[in-house]
Amino acid sequence: MSKLKILRIDDNYEKALQEAVTALRSGGVVAIPTDTVYGLAADATQPEAVGKLAEMKGRSKAQPIAVLVAGTAQAKSLVGELSESELFATALMDAFWPGPLTIVLPVVGGLVAEGVANILLDEDRTEGGKTDDLATIGIRCPDHDWVRKLASQVGPIAATSANLHGTPPCITAEEVAQTFGKAQKTAVVPALIIDGGPANTAASTVIECQAGHPKILRQGPITQEQITAALLQHL
Repeated sequence: MSKLKILRIDDNYEKALQEAVTALRSGGVVAIPTDTVYGLAADATQPEAVGKLAEMKGRSKAQPIAVLVAGTAQAKSLVGELSESELFATALMDAFWPGPLTIVLPVVGGLVAEGVANILLDEDRTEGGKTDDLATIGIRCPDHDWVRKLASQVGPIAATSANLHGTPPCITAEEVAQTFGKAQKTAVVPALIIDGGPANTAASTVIECQAGHPKILRQGPITQEQITAALLQHL
């Protein structure tokens, strides 16, 4: 089993933060805690780094990867001006961020690497490995102070649950090390594992905010009833 480097946030918050920033900016993948499960993270603007996430998990690179942001302003920098039907997203950000809600919206072309967004697979509409203007992206602001600070320094972070495809997500740093320290399972391993203690077991609720009323794509901790109540309060 390969020995993977683990840094505990509780031991040295700033050291863990700065080493993670350096690793991500260098194109590496870092395993991080979140307010839901542990995730594999990469700089969302670097195509090769994003490709490593899919390779580590053993899943198709065509599957979109969500993005973690430091806050609403960083999220809106990715999606640009929202249409009238997408303004529900602002109400949901205000109600549930930071928290376990991933919101799917159109992304401005060229701002994130191909593989992060869900795009039309038309090579004539992409350039330089970056997404085209027809892409959508899942965005979340996590309820985790350390992760938000990481995103504020690195920029939007492509993140997917830390696990091999088809297996349960890791909820401790030790599980991440055991899973990805087995060289026979995956040829690529995280440059660094950040230990933030045990995580929760439930992935975020995913909701699409396009073409009318928001639609839940994956049920998580935030329910349809809570979403409806938040939107009624906004109207």
